Amino acid sequence: MSLPHKQYVLTIVSGNREMLFGLFMGDKFLTRWRLENRIGRTVDEYASWFLKMLNNHVVAPADIREVVIANMIPPLERPLIKLFKEYFNIRPLMVGKGVKTGLNFSVVKGEFLAADRVANLVAAYKMYKDAVIVIDFGLITKVDVISATGVYLGGSLLPGVLLSLDTCANFAPYIPQVGFKAKPDVLGNNAETAVQSGAYWSTVHMLNNMMTQIRNQHKITGPVIGTGSFAQELVDDVHFDDINNELTLLGLKEIAEKQ
Repeated sequence: MSLPHKQYVLTIVSGNREMLFGLFMGDKFLTRWRLENRIGRTVDEYASWFLKMLNNHVVAPADIREVVIANMIPPLERPLIKLFKEYFNIRPLMVGKGVKTGLNFSVVKGEFLAADRVANLVAAYKMYKDAVIVIDFGLITKVDVISATGVYLGGSLLPGVLLSLDTCANFAPYIPQVGFKAKPDVLGNNAETAVQSGAYWSTVHMLNNMMTQIRNQHKITGPVIGTGSFAQELVDDVHFDDINNELTLLGLKEIAEKQ
């Protein structure tokens, strides 16, 4: 049977390639679902899929107490808001300017920091109460740093692993389309293995050198947290202190509690 009325919090990350849903009961993370992101999907299509996921976990729409969304695809904002207003009678919290985070983002100029990056930092700072470097692997690899006093120091955006592989294949006719491979030999013996070596080891050394430079320039001694699609595959060679693939979802849950 479902839990008492309105006990669940739903967190959603709407990224470039997929939508990630996380379900919480209190402070307990219960489960997550993934859905390919596609502009043009109707509200009814979203509802049909999502209600099926809830039903699989014996959760009724009335049991959802709050919804918080980190949306990086502007055309999807209206359908997501409409979905939860029509089917759940909930106005979702969209992470952006004016949302309380408990952190200081005054250094940010122009547009507010992307919502997934904000959520990552909120979760990491809650966990460690210290300066933290967060590396999030997606279509873009995102490096963000928070100080020991909760002040955002800045970040760096790098081409993601798959984006780099796709770009090589699309713009150099002699380079094949290949998948990412963890810990390949540093020297490939054909085009495929050479590209895989370059993708893996360039990512490893780029990130390790960047972390060293961040620590030296900004006197950061706190941990490095990895999250996202390739963190686990790089764990042997990138100098992570921890990997948490629910980091963004946990950050959204924390943001919801701060409003």
